[in-house]
Amino acid sequence: MKKTLFILFILSVFSSTSFSHHGIGGELWFEQTGQNQYNIFLRALRLDSAPANREVRIYNSSNTLVTSLFLSRDSVTSIDFVYPSIPYQKVHHWSGTITLANNPSGYFAVSTSLNRSYNPQNVIGQLMFYCQIPDPAIVGGNSNPKFVNFPDSLIMCNSLTRIHDFSCIDPDGDSLVYSIIKPFSSPTSSIKPFSTITWKSGYNSVNVFGAGGVSSVNSSNGIVSVRSAFSGMHTIAIKCEEFRGGVKIGEVIRDVPIHNINCSSSSLMDYNVLQNIEIYPNPSNGLFTIQVETESNTLVKLEIYSINGKKVFLNEFYSNINELDLRELPKGVYFIQITQENKVITKKIVIS
Repeated sequence: MKKTLFILFILSVFSSTSFSHHGIGGELWFEQTGQNQYNIFLRALRLDSAPANREVRIYNSSNTLVTSLFLSRDSVTSIDFVYPSIPYQKVHHWSGTITLANNPSGYFAVSTSLNRSYNPQNVIGQLMFYCQIPDPAIVGGNSNPKFVNFPDSLIMCNSLTRIHDFSCIDPDGDSLVYSIIKPFSSPTSSIKPFSTITWKSGYNSVNVFGAGGVSSVNSSNGIVSVRSAFSGMHTIAIKCEEFRGGVKIGEVIRDVPIHNINCSSSSLMDYNVLQNIEIYPNPSNGLFTIQVETESNTLVKLEIYSINGKKVFLNEFYSNINELDLRELPKGVYFIQITQENKVITKKIVIS
């Protein structure tokens, strides 16, 4: 009997470990809900099942462990790729709550020891989720920037440049700066400086997609351009830093794979993001003009969100130029999400 119980125990531990130690990509971020109160969110891409809980450890700037907690899985969604040879990926969502004491040096959070559950063409190393938050006592409070949802366009045709929207929405209206970084590799101690991945032969920090490839990001809007001549999945990591009054106060990182396949632009549905959009004047008293480059008879959906994520306006139109009257809304920062077919982009506007 004891032997049977011991075997069951070992199997349960192995099962939990095998589930909790695999992932494809994702991000971690904090949302401040009150004085010293936070919600924590972890969003991860996987090809298989996932554990009901994920551990997050929180450190101060001296690399001292402050606390750890287990986030509970809330939901699971899927990305169904438009190209038939690519399997769907599951997006798992975990969340939890925590109270953090005031601390002038702020905190950083990690969720580590994740094996990449695929064999990336360009990197060797584990997967790590990380974010940085400032002192909870910071004037006005602070929530991390939140990356837009994973697009359905995490695939691209070899040798063709493709555009991806990895922008963030910041609920506090802070200034955001984007960059491509060398992905972190899950360390055993979870302290800074973090270890990073090892590039495989033919790849480097300048070009994460190899010889003849393209990898660049618009530092002001998070729009990423990529191209690869090689099939397979390639890892890319985007850092979004937030600044308030010219001072950096936090950062989040999206570490995500992009599938590269042999195809043509005609065989792959175009999921590129919208680019040619003008909103003016901005700031304004609530009267805006929106100019969208679109083909005739193509529906454009426009949604507006407050800084706390509440949808405050919805409209749909077919024309290229539209007048938008938001004078009934309170003064402040808002985010416009514009969708044309399966192309999505987010812009910030200010009502003064």
